[in-house]
Amino acid sequence: RCTEDKTQLDSFIREARLLEKLDHPGLVRGYGVNRSGETYLCRQELVEGKTLLEILDEGTAFSEPPALKIILSVAEVLEYMASKDLVHRDVKPGNIMLAAGGEVKLIDLGFCTRSDDRNPEDSAVGTVAYLDPNQAEGGAGADIRSDIYSLGVTLFQLVVGRLPFEGDGDEDTLRMAVMDNLKSPELKSKAFSPHLHFIIEKMMAKDADVRFQSWDEFLSEVRGQLKGFQDLDFTAPEPSKSKTRSGIRRRRPPGR
Repeated sequence: RCTEDKTQLDSFIREARLLEKLDHPGLVRGYGVNRSGETYLCRQELVEGKTLLEILDEGTAFSEPPALKIILSVAEVLEYMASKDLVHRDVKPGNIMLAAGGEVKLIDLGFCTRSDDRNPEDSAVGTVAYLDPNQAEGGAGADIRSDIYSLGVTLFQLVVGRLPFEGDGDEDTLRMAVMDNLKSPELKSKAFSPHLHFIIEKMMAKDADVRFQSWDEFLSEVRGQLKGFQDLDFTAPEPSKSKTRSGIRRRRPPGR
């Protein structure tokens, strides 16, 4: 029971109170914390749907545009949190819900912290497979680039169907995330755009200074990519053989 572990209890109460203060349509709403004897209760918004991890475990594959739309929605929530000087620190498919109506909801702020928190004993927290390599090495405080990395791992998993680094246990996975280059033959073999490959690699750069440096920069990149898909017209009829490649009809020379 978390009431028997002061650290877990403090985290539970802190998350409940934090959710009560935050207000964003893409963030699960919190309505405070109550206590009855030794039992603590946190009232939260009921979201009917499934986490992205549950959807992935069912074998559902995400094509590029739907995956980017989900990531865009999550990034908008994280941008809002950043405006409050908050970093989520545990962005992953298991903490993202796809509601029955199609809305995307970010949940679980148990590891959330202020972006200026530089406590070295609390730097490498979160889920190992999604942890920023800079934090895994120790000493690096969490900032928005940590959430960008975790969101990049999530995007990779949505479109490829697996994690980018899967070792034999947490320690081996961390080693791979820190030392190994990102290998994604599936991104090249499937019908994904080269730009998606670029976005993922930039999000997951081992050097935090190479990643997107602000949510505004990242959101602009993703919105531009989605607009490119929207502007593509796959329903246009094929040009007739009597037209040139530019679509201008050839004229026959006089007398023929």
